[in-house]
Amino acid sequence: MRLAALLEAGRQDFLDALSGVTEEQAPAKPDPNQWSILECIEHVIVVEERHLRWIDMGRSIEPQRDHDRELRLFTIMRNQFEKREAPSALRPKGRFTTLVEAAQAFLETRDRAIRLVEARGDAMYAIGVKHPFFGPVNGAELVQLMDGHARRHADQIRALASPAPALPTLAQPSPSGKENSAAPRTAPQLAAGLAAPADPQSPFAQGEMIALHLQHIRQGECAGRKAATFTADGCILDQTRLAESEFESVVWKDVRLVNCDLANLRAQRMVLERVEFVDCRLAGLATGSLDARDVLILNSDLRYASLSGARFQNSEFEGCNWQDSDLRSADLSGTVIRNCDLARADLQGATLRDTDFRTSQLEGMQVGIHDLRGAIVEPGQAMILAQVLGLRIV
Repeated sequence: MRLAALLEAGRQDFLDALSGVTEEQAPAKPDPNQWSILECIEHVIVVEERHLRWIDMGRSIEPQRDHDRELRLFTIMRNQFEKREAPSALRPKGRFTTLVEAAQAFLETRDRAIRLVEARGDAMYAIGVKHPFFGPVNGAELVQLMDGHARRHADQIRALASPAPALPTLAQPSPSGKENSAAPRTAPQLAAGLAAPADPQSPFAQGEMIALHLQHIRQGECAGRKAATFTADGCILDQTRLAESEFESVVWKDVRLVNCDLANLRAQRMVLERVEFVDCRLAGLATGSLDARDVLILNSDLRYASLSGARFQNSEFEGCNWQDSDLRSADLSGTVIRNCDLARADLQGATLRDTDFRTSQLEGMQVGIHDLRGAIVEPGQAMILAQVLGLRIV
């Protein structure tokens, strides 16, 4: 279930990347040495088909779970900055001529992967495969590599469909007052009249998995819990305590948290889609890998949060305290950050194209001049950033 949920989230991430692509863009090559979007999709499919064959043909091994290694393999593949040339067998051969055809083929392959991990369950850990680069891995680790690989190429597709501006610059608000060019955030899709469990503690009973579905939980107690996975979809959590808890993976979709305490929550990997945090305590929240899409964080405390390398899409932060937080190398492209305090927040190496900082407190924020390319600020904020960067304005 945990692996299936991660593959489902990765599937949505890939489809989101394709949603901004036109049929005209799909076969286009920016230069002769770069793959087109159609070729990227074909390559992802070929790799996933190969991995599925390896799982089917894998040898039996003594099952061993190493979630730190799983996260490490995913992160290496997801954030592989060093360009490697694909082996000949994995290079695109012109299999697809239309975007619709390629997207459908990806869906069929990923759906097959999801069905496979659902059917095998914990037996995935008892399948041994020799990866040509990473060496011996088990079936679950191979799934992490497969998902990280697809997400990396989803980022490549986004870049091909929407190239970055050529020159580093601080974008000032336009005379028309138009907001940034990012797509609007989508709110959680929540049904009316969600059922509340008779015992608000029962959904968090002891076990390796916490799975919430279409529930409204008030005053739930999960503080200090340790579990392998925490999945939730279509839920509202109100005044629920998750502080000091530890999870290997957290996958939430269409969830709203109100007045919840998540202070010092630790997760090796988090996937958030259409999630809202309202008046929440998130101080000290730490995750090794965070993929967040359509996330709202409103009037919440994120002091000392450790979210380096996080990726936010179509997200908004409003009225939040980000003092002393770690957002190094995070991708905040298109994120709207309103009325937030970023004093001493570390954004060095972050991607800030179309990130809207207007009305936020930036004094003391740690950031490099090249990190600010394409960021949206007010004139007064530009003066503050100039001082932060050691620039002299005369």
